[in-house]
Amino acid sequence: MCLKQYTKPYSNTYQLTEKDAQYPGSKQADLTKVLTLVLTTSDAHDQAVKQTLNADDYIINDQQTWVITQNRMVIHQWPEISQEIKISTYVIEANRFFITRKFVVEADDIELMTLFFQFAAIDFTSRKMVRLNYETLPELLDLNAEIKVNFSRLKVPKIAQKVSEKALKILPNDIDGNQHVNNLVYLRWAYNAIRERLTASGHELTIVEVKFGNEVLWGHEPKLLNYQSKPNEFVQTDQIIYNKTLDKEACHIRMTWKKEK
Repeated sequence: MCLKQYTKPYSNTYQLTEKDAQYPGSKQADLTKVLTLVLTTSDAHDQAVKQTLNADDYIINDQQTWVITQNRMVIHQWPEISQEIKISTYVIEANRFFITRKFVVEADDIELMTLFFQFAAIDFTSRKMVRLNYETLPELLDLNAEIKVNFSRLKVPKIAQKVSEKALKILPNDIDGNQHVNNLVYLRWAYNAIRERLTASGHELTIVEVKFGNEVLWGHEPKLLNYQSKPNEFVQTDQIIYNKTLDKEACHIRMTWKKEK
């Protein structure tokens, strides 16, 4: 197996149960739990390729790790409890610093979600982004990708109104193996802050876009800034996870909500 195996779809199936529900009694699956399965599939694909290679042929070394830099998710139908979902992934773009994966979540041959994640590698010690192993990258640089994803340059629109601000508490389980707050925790903080209000007004989440900036570590003090604008038939929310300790933006999350008919 060579690195071009990254460009061939890799799939796993998962059974959604009541423990995956948004809240007790909900028929819809919790978004962050579905995304955990998405990243589990990505890791499994990565390990399947890595195990067939010599250490020097892998894209990153043992002192480096993958991190997500940005992503875009389109929700066609919300995954539901009791469904068996199939998650497929493959690499669609690569360069010296980034790799982009496409994911498809489906059930009964119906596409529920389409996702694009961009990954970079960081050094464990310096916490800085590193170049990918250029000697092996040509196998991926030759990609003739028919799919191109343009991630949005996220900025809070001038027409957006600030609706709330709150301090966030980091729990021990929020810290992942990379020794920083897990990316999905940001989404959980943001989604839980506005879900109840927008679903009560008859809105359904359809698109999520995320841009990660500076990491949040244990002991840091993050806060959440919530903004909202209403272009046409959609409600757009922009949420900033701000690291007060570093005085820097950690994450920008934009969600698009459509009024249910």
